[in-house]
Amino acid sequence: MKSSRLLIAAAASLSLVACQRYEADAVIPAAAQVTVKTPQVGHQLSPNVMLVVDRSGSMDRAADGNGGDISACQRSWDGRDGGVQRTACKWDQLVAAMTGDADPTTGFVGQLSDRAGQNDPIRLGLVTFGADAACGAPMGTQVDIAANTAAAINQALFAIPPQGGTPTVAAMKLAAGAFSGVSEDGRSNFIVLVTDGAPDCNGDFVPDNQNNQCLTDGTQSGECASPGGCIDRLSGAHEAQFPLGCLDEDNLVNEVAQIAEPAPAGQGIKTFVIGFGSDLSGGSSRAYETLDRTAVAGGEAQAGEPSFYQAGSQTDLQAALDAILQIISSDCKYQVDKAPPSASAVEVVVTDASGTATVLAPSQYSVSGNTVSIDDANVCSELNASTTASPVTLTINSLAE
Repeated sequence: MKSSRLLIAAAASLSLVACQRYEADAVIPAAAQVTVKTPQVGHQLSPNVMLVVDRSGSMDRAADGNGGDISACQRSWDGRDGGVQRTACKWDQLVAAMTGDADPTTGFVGQLSDRAGQNDPIRLGLVTFGADAACGAPMGTQVDIAANTAAAINQALFAIPPQGGTPTVAAMKLAAGAFSGVSEDGRSNFIVLVTDGAPDCNGDFVPDNQNNQCLTDGTQSGECASPGGCIDRLSGAHEAQFPLGCLDEDNLVNEVAQIAEPAPAGQGIKTFVIGFGSDLSGGSSRAYETLDRTAVAGGEAQAGEPSFYQAGSQTDLQAALDAILQIISSDCKYQVDKAPPSASAVEVVVTDASGTATVLAPSQYSVSGNTVSIDDANVCSELNASTTASPVTLTINSLAE
């Protein structure tokens, strides 16, 4: 029996930047008696992530639902370092959580961008919606999915004021299309959808008395995405915003489910869903139901209720983003230069800081082509917690006859 060491990896320091830098100098395998032949060093695969951010007109309001519109939300961002007092509008709070404001290293975008090795930086992109005062299409892809895009994404978010409708489905289609040039075997794909309301703006929507209704007195029943977008359940008459104001629930759920399906049926893109604002704090509204179903369809639902990440304040939003950050950045997949001959011919060894080596059981990892995935959550967490002072070493040996 001969062997080739395909991958030797070690984490670097406790900082967010380095907790997943697995590129390292060669380390002698735990099974030193095995002859090492033609060493081939691999690296951890960083995921592709598209941020899909709702900048519709309702983001110009307070997160707690009080105070109505806050026009200061559309002010210049020149004083974001403290020269201008922060406002309570959702857009301002979202941008602060995403960008870190004056300190980009504390924002979600900067932290996510840093959580990867230098040889394989995480790839980030940005899509925002809506675009005008009504139901114009999303603004397009503000930033394509690529490495080292954090500064460009932050700059785009600073420059965009909230306005327009909520064409969430169109934005998701646009985002999914952006993965076509960057997807590859073994690399995970994620969308992070942040929205404060229910989807609408579907010109082909067909409402009925079950999916969009008004009360008998003509007031909103809570089943429509925007005022005037429902139909009168007695007369059947369409109101002014029909059909663009109708709640596009099924269309969004189906779209997210489709792109989450593995190829060839879908694209294998998982979606995290964050609902931001007090309007989504209860469990009885149609908007709540829509995001709950969407999160399940996206394949990254929370355990328990609700399935989506619920954020009623900036603090809640930051907590939701932090939770998603941990999930995305702890995707323990490693790509080697040459595919092992079979899964049974792979030996995975984890050596802790004390020098104790443990050979993982076959149930703790999987092999697909030239990608080796650590499926044991505890082992994955141990690798991601590695520091230079207390390093955890991962060694993958491929055994060949």
